[in-house]
Amino acid sequence: MGRCGVNINAFGVRRSAFGVGWRTHYDPKVLVSLLQMSSRQRNPRLFSETPNAERRTPNPPSIRCLFVILLALTGLAAVDQPYAAWESGRPADAIPALYQRALAQDRWDAWYDLGLAAAAAGDKGRAAVWLIAAARRAPEQPEPRAALSINGTPLPVTWMDRLGPVAMPGTGVTGLILLGFSGLCLGLACTARSRRGLAGSLGVLGLLIAAPGMIGVMLDSRNAWAATVRDTHLLDSAGNPVAQLPAGTVLRLVGDQAWAGRLGASLPNGQRGLVAQSDLVAKP
Repeated sequence: MGRCGVNINAFGVRRSAFGVGWRTHYDPKVLVSLLQMSSRQRNPRLFSETPNAERRTPNPPSIRCLFVILLALTGLAAVDQPYAAWESGRPADAIPALYQRALAQDRWDAWYDLGLAAAAAGDKGRAAVWLIAAARRAPEQPEPRAALSINGTPLPVTWMDRLGPVAMPGTGVTGLILLGFSGLCLGLACTARSRRGLAGSLGVLGLLIAAPGMIGVMLDSRNAWAATVRDTHLLDSAGNPVAQLPAGTVLRLVGDQAWAGRLGASLPNGQRGLVAQSDLVAKP
């Protein structure tokens, strides 16, 4: 007689043998339970046994986010407030806020905006002082020098004016890129085993292109230009007036040490003397 037997494995597969042949039977109950277990593993939340009332629901937008948005809009309105007063025909009302921003940021564009507001308000002296501050912080920028010329208080010819377009590649981001490229080429020329001449030539060429702008910025930043806030006089060592200085007169400071509240100054025509330090400081 043939043998018969039943074998059930873990997957619900039942194999029976009758004689020599084998037949495979699948237990549907076991298969359904396996499918449910795999679904629970993939989506456990769908088969959680907690009541529907106790399940967590997505929270609505928090009120805290609304407060953050309102604060951001308020900050933007506060930033644009000086410019709004300026655009409405009241540039003098924008000067205090712009002055505080220039002191906090100490950027050339902040001092530039402050000088333009003073020029629009008709204050020639303070406009010259603040535009010179912008030109001192960014000698490569032509806007402050152009604004000083329009204000009637032009700066003497600077190195950036003399160099012109030749100095532009060596300023700003372009100058940094050229310096990085030159340094890389010179480093390859020192360490590479072949083509050293080409790498060295490219490095030297990059330095030559960036040199005029870098040197011009360095020389112009050393010029201690200043301007008179109000009508004053150029004094000699005894305190006697030597020359009359209208508001907005551009001069170059000689030394940085004050003597009896006075600073040494040199006019563009070469005349030297002393100027009261209080006549060179502009505040709102």
